Amino acid sequence: MNPYYSRTDTTVLNLPDSIWKKVLPDSVYAVARGKATEEAFTGKFWNFEGKGTYSCAACGNMLFRSDAKFASSCGRSGWSTNIHAAFAFQIGQS
Repeated sequence: MNPYYSRTDTTVLNLPDSIWKKVLPDSVYAVARGKATEEAFTGKFWNFEGKGTYSCAACGNMLFRSDAKFASSCGRSGWSTNIHAAFAFQIGQS
């Protein structure tokens, strides 16, 4: 159970990685904190076309709306814009 996950509290969480490692499943920790990516053409949302809002799996903050999602053709979801600048985009090296 992750006591820091909330869809309503948008407080910035400045927790050390040691805390996140304890409360997140290994796969979520690897992506959210370790900059890993899901394998291409996997993950439950890569080919999902439903309407809604994508939230951070670690803290619950809103990240993207489904209407900003586009087909990236690389097997991973792509978004044209994020909801707010609470995080930074980084270009992958794969």
